[in-house]
Amino acid sequence: MAMRDYAADKETIKNFFVDFCETNDEGQKFFKYAEQLTKVAHREQTEFVVELDDLYETNAELAEAVKQNTRRYTNIVSDLVYEMLPDYKHKEVAAKDALDVYIEHRIMLEARNHRMPGEMRDPRNRYPPELIRRFEVYFKDVSNAKSLAVRDVRAEHIGKLVTVRDKDLELAKHIAYVHQHSSQPPSRLRALPMRLVRRYISLTKRKQPVVPRALADYLVSSYVELRREARNARDVTFTSARNLLAILRLSTALARLRLSDVVEKEDVSEAIRLVEMSKQSLQHVEENVQRGISATDRIFAVVRELAGSSSTVKIADVIERCVDKGFKPDQVTHHSIISLHTSSP
Repeated sequence: MAMRDYAADKETIKNFFVDFCETNDEGQKFFKYAEQLTKVAHREQTEFVVELDDLYETNAELAEAVKQNTRRYTNIVSDLVYEMLPDYKHKEVAAKDALDVYIEHRIMLEARNHRMPGEMRDPRNRYPPELIRRFEVYFKDVSNAKSLAVRDVRAEHIGKLVTVRDKDLELAKHIAYVHQHSSQPPSRLRALPMRLVRRYISLTKRKQPVVPRALADYLVSSYVELRREARNARDVTFTSARNLLAILRLSTALARLRLSDVVEKEDVSEAIRLVEMSKQSLQHVEENVQRGISATDRIFAVVRELAGSSSTVKIADVIERCVDKGFKPDQVTHHSIISLHTSSP
């Protein structure tokens, strides 16, 4: 890959910020990046967002270079925006914080100590650009970009523009906020008092749920089914008696959460589902065969497996088996597959 002329790219991006415009419904032109520059200069916003969809319209090659070397172009655009701000500042900013006062004071002291024009100051005393800037530059990926899960981000993605899934992005933002502020983000939901949570945990520890004899056959058949599927599966997971012990422990834990003295069938089904989901989470290969199969097809596979040579299947059995496979009951009932394949021809 040929080396890029970053000085030329900087000039191209500058012209892009100045000239790019959109037309609204009334036919009027709107210079979106010039408007952002004005708001940043007046301290009305702290985020400067560059949409790659817009840059692709002007220069697709440059947009692709930004995706492949986002860290470098973030610094380039940050320097460029800082240089352009005086041209878009139409009024003085009245509100100043402590950092403004500190910087102005240091500049005044430097001016007193370096009266000779052109005198170079010690590079060690220069202000970091990140401290002087009062904004952050963000690149928004193209609308058709493929999103990744956070766990799929690898070392080769460092420095590049990566789009993560919405849920993963929310989780990452939540974790970053907690580490930065040592508290949970503000929310409309009211958290339970810790005293109440401690009291609830204390009550659950007093419970010792028992597994009734009526669930013995269900537990045995479920474990045998898990063993059979493990033998036919192509993954590296292994199902042993420890899995049965895990199911029993999870079932009793779920019963404790309900403050119940008896383990119910729903507790066992949920425990089996959790075990199945934990096994699936170990399969991090990108070309997982299950990812290309729709939920309807997988539910239909369960129906065919239950039916065998028979032409009818009980809906309750289908729901129960699908729940064991990791589906939720509403997922099973949502698909028309049950009405199509569980009735007699």
